[in-house]
Amino acid sequence: MGWKKIKALAGYKQTVLITHSAEQTDITLLDFKYSESQNITGNNQYQCYLSDPDGSGTVESMRLGDTLRSGQTPDLNPAPPDAVYMGDVNFPHWRVTFNQTTAHENSAFGVFGCKASIDGKPDTLVPTVRMRSDADVVPADGLLTQTVNIGDEDVSITMQTTREDKHLVWRKDSNVQNQFNRMSVYTIDGPISVDDAGIYGCHIDGERDDAKYALI
Repeated sequence: MGWKKIKALAGYKQTVLITHSAEQTDITLLDFKYSESQNITGNNQYQCYLSDPDGSGTVESMRLGDTLRSGQTPDLNPAPPDAVYMGDVNFPHWRVTFNQTTAHENSAFGVFGCKASIDGKPDTLVPTVRMRSDADVVPADGLLTQTVNIGDEDVSITMQTTREDKHLVWRKDSNVQNQFNRMSVYTIDGPISVDDAGIYGCHIDGERDDAKYALI
């Protein structure tokens, strides 16, 4: 088992997955525009660094779940660009760059990740949450992840909105959670189980595809 630490430094988010096993791969993910997913500059990217110094491993970029309506044309949940190996820099890494042409595109909004593969070791996956800077709903504590332990009780997720007069809708892994609609707090009663893991979102009713909402 590994653990994650997420922090914001100098405008980017750093996610470090440190595995407590020699059989797995330590990986660090740096996200430069995690709170500005609508950004159209070349810095709308995240980078993945492996513990192997010779670059013998490979990294695959991926989207972890649908965060906008699926089954639409065009697809509102496209896969991210391929991770490109940058080996001619001081700190070799894999780079995933979103090439949006307008701020209205939301292909860089959602939950993404890097999957690291090294021969002879299990694959390792590290995620990053990416939101718009003009979101109408955001986590009240400013955190984009929440780590809990199996058995923890009465865990809650609190959101805040700039549009108090609107109806809020909660989702878990894209599925509407009707019992919490119109509420700013999502509470998991009783002890936490593995079934509670997932992507939680809170958006204004009817405006999900604007991507101006919170993910955690």
